[in-house]
Amino acid sequence: MPVLRWIRRNLVVIAGLLTLAYMILPNIVVMVFSFNKPKGRFNYSWQQFSLEAWKDPCGVADLCGSLSLSLQIAFWATLGATALGTMIAFALVRYRFRARGAINSLIFLPMAMPEVVMAASLLTLFLNMGAQLGFWTVLIAHIMFCLSFVVTAVKARVMSMDPRLEEAAKLEELGERNLDAIEAAVARYGIDCEFERTGEIDVATEPHQLQELREWHEEIVKLGITGVDFLDRDALRAEVDSPTFLGGLWDRRGVAMLHPAKLAWGLKRACRELGVRIYEHTRGLELARSGEGMAVRTPYGRVFARRVALGTNIFPSLVKRVRPYTVPVYDYALMTEPLTPAQRESIGWKGRQGLGDSANQFHYFRLSADNRILWGGYDAIYPYGGKLNADLDQRPETFLKLAEQFFTCFPQLSGVRFSHAWGGAIDTCSRFTAFFGTAHQGRVAYAAGYTGLGVGSTRFGADVMLDLLSGEETERTRLEMVRSKPMPFPPEPFAWAGIEITRRSLAHADDNGGRRNLWLKTMDKLGLGFDS
Repeated sequence: MPVLRWIRRNLVVIAGLLTLAYMILPNIVVMVFSFNKPKGRFNYSWQQFSLEAWKDPCGVADLCGSLSLSLQIAFWATLGATALGTMIAFALVRYRFRARGAINSLIFLPMAMPEVVMAASLLTLFLNMGAQLGFWTVLIAHIMFCLSFVVTAVKARVMSMDPRLEEAAKLEELGERNLDAIEAAVARYGIDCEFERTGEIDVATEPHQLQELREWHEEIVKLGITGVDFLDRDALRAEVDSPTFLGGLWDRRGVAMLHPAKLAWGLKRACRELGVRIYEHTRGLELARSGEGMAVRTPYGRVFARRVALGTNIFPSLVKRVRPYTVPVYDYALMTEPLTPAQRESIGWKGRQGLGDSANQFHYFRLSADNRILWGGYDAIYPYGGKLNADLDQRPETFLKLAEQFFTCFPQLSGVRFSHAWGGAIDTCSRFTAFFGTAHQGRVAYAAGYTGLGVGSTRFGADVMLDLLSGEETERTRLEMVRSKPMPFPPEPFAWAGIEITRRSLAHADDNGGRRNLWLKTMDKLGLGFDS
Protein backbone atom coordinates (compact mmCIF):
# COMPACT_ATOMS: atom_id res chain seq x y z
CA MET A 1 0.00 0.00 0.00
CA PRO A 2 1.22 3.57 -0.70
CA VAL A 3 0.88 4.58 2.97
CA LEU A 4 3.01 1.67 4.19
CA ARG A 5 5.63 2.33 1.50
CA TRP A 6 5.77 6.00 2.57
CA ILE A 7 6.17 5.00 6.24
CA ARG A 8 8.97 2.54 5.42
CA ARG A 9 10.75 5.14 3.29
CA ASN A 10 10.54 7.81 6.01
CA LEU A 11 10.78 5.62 9.10
CA VAL A 12 14.07 7.13 10.32
CA VAL A 13 12.73 10.69 9.95
CA ILE A 14 9.48 9.76 11.75
CA ALA A 15 11.39 8.13 14.61
CA GLY A 16 13.66 11.17 14.92
CA LEU A 17 10.75 13.62 15.01
CA LEU A 18 8.91 11.54 17.65
CA THR A 19 12.04 11.37 19.81
CA LEU A 20 12.54 15.13 19.47
CA ALA A 21 8.89 15.76 20.38
CA TYR A 22 9.20 13.50 23.43
CA MET A 23 12.24 15.48 24.62
CA ILE A 24 10.71 18.92 23.99
CA LEU A 25 7.16 18.16 25.24
CA PRO A 26 7.91 18.71 28.99
CA ASN A 27 9.35 22.16 28.20
CA ILE A 28 6.27 23.03 26.17
CA VAL A 29 4.00 21.94 29.06
CA VAL A 30 5.92 24.08 31.56
CA MET A 31 5.76 27.06 29.20
CA VAL A 32 2.00 26.69 28.69
CA PHE A 33 1.26 26.29 32.43
CA SER A 34 3.22 29.46 33.18
CA PHE A 35 0.10 31.24 31.87
CA ASN A 36 -2.20 29.25 34.22
CA LYS A 37 -3.66 30.65 37.46
CA PRO A 38 -3.83 27.68 39.84
CA LYS A 39 -6.17 27.66 42.86
CA GLY A 40 -3.60 26.22 45.25
CA ARG A 41 0.14 25.64 45.50
CA PHE A 42 0.26 23.05 42.72
CA ASN A 43 0.13 23.90 39.04
CA TYR A 44 -0.68 20.71 37.16
CA SER A 45 -4.30 21.18 36.12
CA TRP A 46 -5.53 24.01 33.93
CA GLN A 47 -7.73 26.54 35.71
CA GLN A 48 -7.62 29.99 34.12
CA PHE A 49 -5.45 31.95 31.67
CA SER A 50 -3.42 34.61 33.43
CA LEU A 51 -0.35 36.84 32.91
CA GLU A 52 0.14 37.26 36.65
CA ALA A 53 3.22 35.03 36.78
CA TRP A 54 4.92 37.20 34.14
CA LYS A 55 4.20 40.60 35.74
CA ASP A 56 7.10 40.27 38.17
CA PRO A 57 9.28 37.32 37.08
CA CYS A 58 12.02 38.33 39.52
CA GLY A 59 9.58 38.52 42.42
CA VAL A 60 10.34 34.97 43.43
CA ALA A 61 13.44 34.95 45.59
CA ASP A 62 16.71 34.22 43.69
CA LEU A 63 14.87 33.30 40.49
CA CYS A 64 16.56 35.88 38.25
CA GLY A 65 19.86 35.37 40.03
CA SER A 66 19.66 31.66 39.30
CA LEU A 67 18.75 32.37 35.68
CA SER A 68 21.70 34.75 35.32
CA LEU A 69 24.09 32.22 36.87
CA SER A 70 22.75 29.47 34.60
CA LEU A 71 23.28 31.62 31.50
CA GLN A 72 26.82 32.45 32.59
CA ILE A 73 27.61 28.80 33.24
CA ALA A 74 26.06 27.83 29.90
CA PHE A 75 28.06 30.45 27.99
CA TRP A 76 31.45 29.74 29.54
CA ALA A 77 30.92 25.96 29.61
CA THR A 78 30.04 26.01 25.90
CA LEU A 79 33.06 28.17 25.10
CA GLY A 80 35.46 26.08 27.20
CA ALA A 81 34.17 22.70 26.05
CA THR A 82 34.21 23.78 22.39
CA ALA A 83 37.80 25.04 22.58
CA LEU A 84 39.15 22.05 24.54
CA GLY A 85 37.04 19.50 22.65
CA THR A 86 38.16 20.81 19.25
CA MET A 87 41.84 20.60 20.21
CA ILE A 88 41.39 17.11 21.66
CA ALA A 89 39.54 15.93 18.55
CA PHE A 90 42.28 17.23 16.24
CA ALA A 91 44.96 15.62 18.40
CA LEU A 92 43.21 12.24 18.41
CA VAL A 93 42.72 12.27 14.62
CA ARG A 94 45.83 13.98 13.32
CA TYR A 95 48.58 12.77 15.68
CA ARG A 96 49.95 9.45 16.79
CA PHE A 97 51.06 9.10 20.40
CA ARG A 98 51.12 6.59 23.19
CA ALA A 99 47.86 5.86 25.02
CA ARG A 100 45.80 7.43 22.22
CA GLY A 101 43.42 4.45 22.31
CA ALA A 102 43.01 4.69 26.08
CA ILE A 103 42.28 8.43 25.87
CA ASN A 104 39.72 7.74 23.15
CA SER A 105 37.92 5.36 25.52
CA LEU A 106 38.10 7.68 28.53
CA ILE A 107 36.68 10.59 26.52
CA PHE A 108 33.44 8.70 25.92
CA LEU A 109 32.91 7.50 29.51
CA PRO A 110 30.90 10.60 30.55
CA MET A 111 28.47 9.87 27.71
CA ALA A 112 28.02 6.26 28.82
CA MET A 113 27.57 6.76 32.57
CA PRO A 114 24.58 8.50 34.24
CA GLU A 115 25.11 12.20 34.94
CA VAL A 116 24.43 11.71 38.64
CA VAL A 117 27.39 9.34 38.87
CA MET A 118 29.64 11.86 37.13
CA ALA A 119 28.37 14.64 39.43
CA ALA A 120 28.95 12.57 42.57
CA SER A 121 32.46 11.65 41.39
CA LEU A 122 33.38 15.30 40.72
CA LEU A 123 31.92 16.40 44.07
CA THR A 124 34.01 13.77 45.87
CA LEU A 125 37.11 14.96 43.99
CA PHE A 126 36.50 18.62 44.85
CA LEU A 127 35.91 17.83 48.54
CA ASN A 128 39.05 15.69 48.77
CA MET A 129 41.05 18.49 47.14
CA GLY A 130 39.64 21.00 49.61
CA ALA A 131 38.28 23.11 46.74
CA GLN A 132 35.74 25.80 47.62
CA LEU A 133 32.42 24.88 46.06
CA GLY A 134 30.94 27.62 43.90
CA PHE A 135 30.94 29.10 40.43
CA TRP A 136 34.26 27.59 39.30
CA THR A 137 33.52 24.04 40.45
CA VAL A 138 30.10 24.18 38.78
CA LEU A 139 31.72 25.49 35.57
CA ILE A 140 34.40 22.75 35.57
CA ALA A 141 31.70 20.11 36.09
CA HIS A 142 29.63 21.39 33.17
CA ILE A 143 32.67 21.55 30.89
CA MET A 144 33.39 17.93 31.79
CA PHE A 145 29.78 17.00 30.97
CA CYS A 146 29.91 18.74 27.56
CA LEU A 147 33.45 17.76 26.55
CA SER A 148 32.64 14.26 25.30
CA PHE A 149 29.85 15.50 23.04
CA VAL A 150 32.11 18.16 21.48
CA VAL A 151 34.95 15.69 20.91
CA THR A 152 32.58 13.18 19.29
CA ALA A 153 31.06 15.73 16.91
CA VAL A 154 34.31 17.48 15.94
CA LYS A 155 36.24 14.22 15.62
CA ALA A 156 33.68 12.87 13.15
CA ARG A 157 33.94 16.09 11.14
CA VAL A 158 37.74 16.09 11.14
CA MET A 159 37.83 12.45 10.03
CA SER A 160 35.60 13.34 7.07
CA MET A 161 38.03 16.07 5.92
CA ASP A 162 40.56 15.03 3.29
CA PRO A 163 43.95 15.22 5.07
CA ARG A 164 45.70 15.38 1.70
CA LEU A 165 44.39 18.93 1.17
CA GLU A 166 45.83 20.03 4.52
CA GLU A 167 49.09 18.26 3.75
CA ALA A 168 49.26 19.88 0.31
CA ALA A 169 48.94 23.33 1.89
CA LYS A 170 51.57 22.50 4.51
CA LEU A 171 53.93 21.10 1.85
CA GLU A 172 53.48 24.28 -0.19
CA GLU A 173 54.42 26.35 2.86
CA LEU A 174 57.42 24.15 3.71
CA GLY A 175 58.52 24.12 0.08
CA GLU A 176 58.51 27.91 -0.10
CA ARG A 177 60.52 28.14 3.11
CA ASN A 178 62.93 25.53 1.77
CA LEU A 179 63.48 27.52 -1.43
CA ASP A 180 63.95 30.72 0.59
CA ALA A 181 66.63 28.94 2.62
CA ILE A 182 68.42 27.76 -0.53
CA GLU A 183 68.39 31.30 -1.93
CA ALA A 184 69.73 32.65 1.40
CA ALA A 185 72.50 30.02 1.52
CA VAL A 186 73.57 30.81 -2.06
CA ALA A 187 73.86 34.49 -1.13
CA ARG A 188 75.47 33.89 2.27
CA TYR A 189 78.26 31.68 0.95
CA GLY A 190 78.72 33.54 -2.33
CA ILE A 191 77.92 30.51 -4.49
CA ASP A 192 77.94 31.37 -8.19
CA CYS A 193 75.39 28.85 -9.46
CA GLU A 194 73.38 31.12 -11.80
CA PHE A 195 70.46 31.22 -9.35
CA GLU A 196 67.32 32.83 -10.86
CA ARG A 197 63.98 32.76 -9.04
CA THR A 198 61.97 33.07 -12.22
CA GLY A 199 59.26 30.52 -11.47
CA GLU A 200 57.94 27.68 -13.60
CA ILE A 201 55.15 27.23 -16.13
CA ASP A 202 53.40 23.88 -16.47
CA VAL A 203 52.34 23.79 -20.11
CA ALA A 204 49.33 22.08 -21.71
CA THR A 205 49.85 20.80 -25.24
CA GLU A 206 46.62 18.76 -25.42
CA PRO A 207 43.00 19.75 -24.57
CA HIS A 208 42.72 17.25 -21.71
CA GLN A 209 45.90 18.65 -20.16
CA LEU A 210 44.43 22.16 -20.31
CA GLN A 211 41.33 20.99 -18.44
CA GLU A 212 43.51 19.29 -15.81
CA LEU A 213 45.48 22.49 -15.28
CA ARG A 214 42.23 24.48 -14.88
CA GLU A 215 41.03 22.03 -12.22
CA TRP A 216 44.43 22.09 -10.53
CA HIS A 217 44.32 25.89 -10.41
CA GLU A 218 40.85 25.78 -8.82
CA GLU A 219 42.17 23.44 -6.11
CA ILE A 220 45.14 25.75 -5.50
CA VAL A 221 42.80 28.73 -5.08
CA LYS A 222 40.65 26.76 -2.60
CA LEU A 223 43.76 25.98 -0.53
CA GLY A 224 44.54 29.69 -0.34
CA ILE A 225 47.83 29.34 -2.21
CA THR A 226 48.80 32.55 -3.99
CA GLY A 227 51.27 33.40 -6.72
CA VAL A 228 50.01 30.75 -9.16
CA ASP A 229 48.24 32.05 -12.28
CA PHE A 230 46.37 30.25 -15.04
CA LEU A 231 47.43 31.41 -18.52
CA ASP A 232 45.27 30.91 -21.59
CA ARG A 233 46.81 30.25 -25.01
CA ASP A 234 47.45 33.88 -25.88
CA ALA A 235 48.82 34.80 -22.45
CA LEU A 236 51.18 31.82 -22.46
CA ARG A 237 52.44 32.44 -25.98
CA ALA A 238 53.09 36.06 -25.02
CA GLU A 239 55.53 34.65 -22.47
CA VAL A 240 57.03 31.81 -24.54
CA ASP A 241 55.92 31.30 -28.13
CA SER A 242 55.26 27.78 -29.37
CA PRO A 243 52.46 26.64 -31.69
CA THR A 244 52.00 23.56 -29.48
CA PHE A 245 51.11 25.56 -26.33
CA LEU A 246 47.39 25.70 -25.41
CA GLY A 247 47.70 27.18 -21.91
CA GLY A 248 49.62 26.87 -18.71
CA LEU A 249 49.94 27.30 -14.96
CA TRP A 250 52.59 29.80 -13.88
CA ASP A 251 54.07 29.41 -10.39
CA ARG A 252 55.77 32.79 -10.18
CA ARG A 253 57.87 32.37 -7.02
CA GLY A 254 57.79 28.68 -6.10
CA VAL A 255 60.57 27.53 -8.45
CA ALA A 256 64.10 28.74 -9.18
CA MET A 257 66.58 27.99 -11.97
CA LEU A 258 70.22 27.20 -11.20
CA HIS A 259 73.26 25.25 -12.39
CA PRO A 260 73.21 22.04 -10.29
CA ALA A 261 76.89 21.21 -10.68
CA LYS A 262 77.95 24.74 -9.74
CA LEU A 263 75.65 24.56 -6.71
CA ALA A 264 77.26 21.27 -5.62
CA TRP A 265 80.77 22.67 -6.10
CA GLY A 266 79.84 25.83 -4.20
CA LEU A 267 78.35 23.87 -1.31
CA LYS A 268 81.46 21.68 -1.21
CA ARG A 269 83.65 24.76 -0.91
CA ALA A 270 81.44 26.27 1.80
CA CYS A 271 81.43 23.02 3.80
CA ARG A 272 85.21 22.76 3.68
CA GLU A 273 85.57 26.35 4.82
CA LEU A 274 83.35 25.48 7.80
CA GLY A 275 85.58 22.54 8.72
CA VAL A 276 83.59 19.67 7.22
CA ARG A 277 85.73 16.76 5.99
CA ILE A 278 84.66 15.33 2.63
CA TYR A 279 85.98 12.00 1.32
CA GLU A 280 85.18 11.59 -2.38
CA HIS A 281 85.68 8.30 -4.25
CA THR A 282 85.43 6.46 -0.92
CA ARG A 283 82.75 3.77 -0.98
CA GLY A 284 80.71 3.10 2.13
CA LEU A 285 80.61 -0.71 2.35
CA GLU A 286 78.78 -1.45 5.57
CA LEU A 287 77.07 0.09 8.59
CA ALA A 288 77.62 -1.39 12.04
CA ARG A 289 76.91 -0.44 15.66
CA SER A 290 79.86 0.96 17.58
CA GLY A 291 79.09 1.61 21.22
CA GLU A 292 76.42 4.28 21.42
CA GLY A 293 77.09 5.35 17.82
CA MET A 294 77.73 3.91 14.37
CA ALA A 295 80.71 2.92 12.24
CA VAL A 296 80.83 3.09 8.43
CA ARG A 297 83.30 0.65 6.92
CA THR A 298 85.19 1.80 3.80
CA PRO A 299 88.00 0.19 1.75
CA TYR A 300 90.48 2.38 3.65
CA GLY A 301 89.22 2.23 7.22
CA ARG A 302 86.20 3.08 9.33
CA VAL A 303 84.39 6.34 10.02
CA PHE A 304 82.81 6.70 13.47
CA ALA A 305 79.83 8.94 14.23
CA ARG A 306 77.06 9.26 16.80
CA ARG A 307 74.49 9.59 14.01
CA VAL A 308 74.47 8.83 10.26
CA ALA A 309 72.42 10.48 7.48
CA LEU A 310 72.31 8.45 4.26
CA GLY A 311 71.79 10.15 0.89
CA THR A 312 72.79 7.33 -1.44
CA ASN A 313 70.64 8.29 -4.45
CA ILE A 314 70.80 5.54 -7.13
CA PHE A 315 73.44 3.48 -5.31
CA PRO A 316 72.47 0.53 -3.07
CA SER A 317 71.55 1.76 0.40
CA LEU A 318 73.69 0.67 3.35
CA VAL A 319 70.36 -0.18 5.01
CA LYS A 320 69.57 -3.33 3.07
CA ARG A 321 65.84 -3.35 3.72
CA VAL A 322 65.56 0.00 1.86
CA ARG A 323 67.02 -1.36 -1.39
CA PRO A 324 63.77 -2.85 -2.81
CA TYR A 325 62.13 0.56 -2.62
CA THR A 326 64.23 2.19 -5.36
CA VAL A 327 65.33 1.38 -8.90
CA PRO A 328 67.58 3.33 -11.30
CA VAL A 329 65.93 4.90 -14.32
CA TYR A 330 67.97 6.61 -17.06
CA ASP A 331 66.98 10.14 -18.09
CA TYR A 332 68.37 12.08 -21.08
CA ALA A 333 68.84 15.70 -22.12
CA LEU A 334 70.09 17.88 -24.98
CA MET A 335 71.63 21.36 -24.88
CA THR A 336 71.51 23.73 -27.85
CA GLU A 337 74.26 26.07 -28.91
CA PRO A 338 73.76 29.66 -27.62
CA LEU A 339 70.79 31.33 -29.33
CA THR A 340 71.31 34.46 -31.38
CA PRO A 341 69.36 37.62 -30.45
CA ALA A 342 67.04 36.96 -33.43
CA GLN A 343 66.39 33.40 -32.32
CA ARG A 344 65.65 34.58 -28.76
CA GLU A 345 63.27 37.19 -30.13
CA SER A 346 61.40 34.53 -32.15
CA ILE A 347 60.45 32.57 -29.03
CA GLY A 348 60.14 35.41 -26.50
CA TRP A 349 60.91 33.81 -23.13
CA LYS A 350 61.99 37.09 -21.60
CA GLY A 351 60.87 35.88 -18.16
CA ARG A 352 63.36 32.98 -18.31
CA GLN A 353 60.90 30.69 -16.52
CA GLY A 354 61.43 26.97 -16.25
CA LEU A 355 59.00 25.04 -18.46
CA GLY A 356 57.58 21.54 -18.43
CA ASP A 357 54.73 20.04 -20.41
CA SER A 358 51.92 18.15 -18.71
CA ALA A 359 52.12 14.81 -20.50
CA ASN A 360 52.79 11.59 -18.59
CA GLN A 361 56.01 11.29 -20.56
CA PHE A 362 56.92 14.93 -20.13
CA HIS A 363 59.67 17.27 -21.29
CA TYR A 364 61.43 19.81 -19.11
CA PHE A 365 63.23 22.79 -20.62
CA ARG A 366 64.93 26.00 -19.52
CA LEU A 367 67.35 28.69 -20.59
CA SER A 368 70.94 28.61 -19.38
CA ALA A 369 72.90 31.71 -18.36
CA ASP A 370 74.45 31.90 -21.83
CA ASN A 371 71.05 31.52 -23.56
CA ARG A 372 71.22 27.87 -24.52
CA ILE A 373 68.07 25.75 -24.22
CA LEU A 374 68.28 22.62 -22.11
CA TRP A 375 65.67 20.14 -23.39
CA GLY A 376 65.22 16.80 -21.61
CA GLY A 377 62.89 14.11 -20.39
CA TYR A 378 60.33 11.97 -22.22
CA ASP A 379 62.14 8.61 -22.30
CA ALA A 380 62.74 6.88 -18.97
CA ILE A 381 64.79 3.72 -19.47
CA TYR A 382 64.95 1.02 -16.81
CA PRO A 383 67.78 -1.51 -17.22
CA TYR A 384 66.77 -5.08 -16.50
CA GLY A 385 67.86 -6.05 -13.01
CA GLY A 386 68.45 -2.43 -12.03
CA LYS A 387 72.12 -2.69 -12.97
CA LEU A 388 74.00 0.59 -13.40
CA ASN A 389 75.89 0.77 -16.67
CA ALA A 390 77.90 3.76 -17.92
CA ASP A 391 77.16 2.68 -21.50
CA LEU A 392 73.54 3.72 -20.92
CA ASP A 393 74.58 7.34 -20.36
CA GLN A 394 74.54 7.72 -24.16
CA ARG A 395 71.46 6.60 -26.13
CA PRO A 396 71.41 7.92 -29.71
CA GLU A 397 67.84 6.84 -30.47
CA THR A 398 66.58 8.87 -27.49
CA PHE A 399 68.66 11.90 -28.49
CA LEU A 400 67.18 11.73 -32.00
CA LYS A 401 63.64 11.52 -30.62
CA LEU A 402 64.27 14.47 -28.29
CA ALA A 403 65.64 16.56 -31.18
CA GLU A 404 62.56 15.86 -33.32
CA GLN A 405 60.25 16.80 -30.44
CA PHE A 406 62.25 19.99 -29.80
CA PHE A 407 61.73 21.25 -33.34
CA THR A 408 58.02 20.36 -33.17
CA CYS A 409 57.78 22.60 -30.11
CA PHE A 410 59.95 25.40 -31.56
CA PRO A 411 59.80 25.21 -35.37
CA GLN A 412 61.08 28.80 -35.56
CA LEU A 413 64.44 27.49 -34.26
CA SER A 414 64.93 25.16 -37.22
CA GLY A 415 68.63 24.88 -37.95
CA VAL A 416 69.79 25.35 -34.36
CA ARG A 417 72.42 22.77 -33.46
CA PHE A 418 72.81 20.77 -30.27
CA SER A 419 76.22 21.14 -28.67
CA HIS A 420 75.79 18.65 -25.81
CA ALA A 421 73.88 15.40 -25.22
CA TRP A 422 74.01 13.30 -22.07
CA GLY A 423 72.13 10.91 -19.85
CA GLY A 424 72.32 9.45 -16.38
CA ALA A 425 70.48 7.40 -13.79
CA ILE A 426 68.06 8.81 -11.26
CA ASP A 427 66.65 6.90 -8.28
CA THR A 428 62.92 6.41 -8.46
CA CYS A 429 60.38 4.79 -6.19
CA SER A 430 56.84 3.61 -6.84
CA ARG A 431 55.27 6.88 -5.69
CA PHE A 432 57.72 9.04 -7.71
CA THR A 433 58.67 11.26 -4.76
CA ALA A 434 61.06 10.97 -1.84
CA PHE A 435 60.52 8.75 1.18
CA PHE A 436 62.23 8.72 4.56
CA GLY A 437 62.97 6.47 7.52
CA THR A 438 65.33 5.43 10.30
CA ALA A 439 67.34 2.33 11.17
CA HIS A 440 69.57 1.04 13.96
CA GLN A 441 67.22 2.33 16.69
CA GLY A 442 67.15 5.86 15.34
CA ARG A 443 70.92 6.24 14.92
CA VAL A 444 70.65 6.19 11.11
CA ALA A 445 68.27 8.18 8.91
CA TYR A 446 67.82 7.91 5.16
CA ALA A 447 66.10 9.75 2.30
CA ALA A 448 65.75 8.28 -1.18
CA GLY A 449 63.49 8.02 -4.24
CA TYR A 450 63.61 11.66 -5.39
CA THR A 451 62.86 10.62 -9.01
CA GLY A 452 64.87 13.43 -10.58
CA LEU A 453 63.33 16.15 -8.41
CA GLY A 454 66.17 16.37 -5.92
CA VAL A 455 67.97 19.67 -6.64
CA GLY A 456 65.64 21.57 -4.33
CA SER A 457 64.02 18.82 -2.30
CA THR A 458 67.27 17.20 -1.10
CA ARG A 459 67.68 20.13 1.25
CA PHE A 460 64.19 19.42 2.61
CA GLY A 461 65.21 15.74 2.84
CA ALA A 462 68.27 16.70 4.88
CA ASP A 463 66.06 18.67 7.30
CA VAL A 464 63.76 15.66 7.64
CA MET A 465 66.72 13.36 8.38
CA LEU A 466 68.04 15.77 11.03
CA ASP A 467 64.57 15.86 12.62
CA LEU A 468 64.38 12.06 12.61
CA LEU A 469 67.86 11.73 14.11
CA SER A 470 66.97 14.20 16.87
CA GLY A 471 64.02 11.98 17.84
CA GLU A 472 61.75 15.00 18.14
CA GLU A 473 58.39 15.37 16.45
CA THR A 474 58.32 18.37 14.11
CA GLU A 475 56.02 19.79 11.46
CA ARG A 476 58.05 17.83 8.91
CA THR A 477 58.00 14.47 10.69
CA ARG A 478 54.24 14.77 11.20
CA LEU A 479 53.68 14.78 7.43
CA GLU A 480 52.07 11.66 5.98
CA MET A 481 54.69 11.94 3.23
CA VAL A 482 57.38 11.37 5.89
CA ARG A 483 55.51 8.80 7.97
CA SER A 484 54.54 6.57 5.04
CA LYS A 485 56.58 4.61 2.53
CA PRO A 486 55.93 3.63 -1.09
CA MET A 487 55.31 0.07 -2.17
CA PRO A 488 58.60 -1.80 -2.76
CA PHE A 489 59.43 -3.09 -6.23
CA PRO A 490 59.06 -6.85 -6.73
CA PRO A 491 62.03 -9.02 -7.76
CA GLU A 492 62.88 -9.62 -11.40
CA PRO A 493 61.40 -10.35 -13.87
CA PHE A 494 58.30 -8.81 -12.28
CA ALA A 495 59.93 -5.42 -11.66
CA TRP A 496 60.98 -5.02 -15.29
CA ALA A 497 57.59 -6.23 -16.55
CA GLY A 498 55.67 -3.87 -14.24
CA ILE A 499 57.80 -0.85 -15.13
CA GLU A 500 57.58 -1.59 -18.86
CA ILE A 501 53.79 -2.07 -18.73
CA THR A 502 53.51 1.22 -16.83
CA ARG A 503 55.70 3.07 -19.34
CA ARG A 504 53.69 1.77 -22.29
CA SER A 505 50.39 2.53 -20.53
CA LEU A 506 51.47 6.11 -19.85
CA ALA A 507 52.44 6.57 -23.51
CA HIS A 508 49.08 5.13 -24.58
CA ALA A 509 47.25 7.54 -22.25
CA ASP A 510 49.15 10.49 -23.77
CA ASP A 511 48.05 9.39 -27.24
CA ASN A 512 44.41 8.90 -26.22
CA GLY A 513 43.30 12.11 -24.56
CA GLY A 514 44.66 11.19 -21.14
CA ARG A 515 42.35 8.19 -20.78
CA ARG A 516 43.97 5.80 -18.33
CA ASN A 517 43.71 2.06 -18.88
CA LEU A 518 42.91 -0.55 -16.24
CA TRP A 519 46.58 -0.92 -15.27
CA LEU A 520 46.99 2.80 -14.53
CA LYS A 521 43.64 3.01 -12.72
CA THR A 522 44.74 0.12 -10.52
CA MET A 523 48.01 1.90 -9.78
CA ASP A 524 46.08 5.05 -8.86
CA LYS A 525 43.94 3.04 -6.43
CA LEU A 526 47.08 1.57 -4.84
CA GLY A 527 48.70 5.00 -4.50
CA LEU A 528 51.46 4.35 -7.01
CA GLY A 529 52.92 6.87 -9.46
CA PHE A 530 52.56 10.64 -9.64
CA ASP A 531 48.97 10.48 -8.35
CA SER A 532 50.19 8.97 -5.06
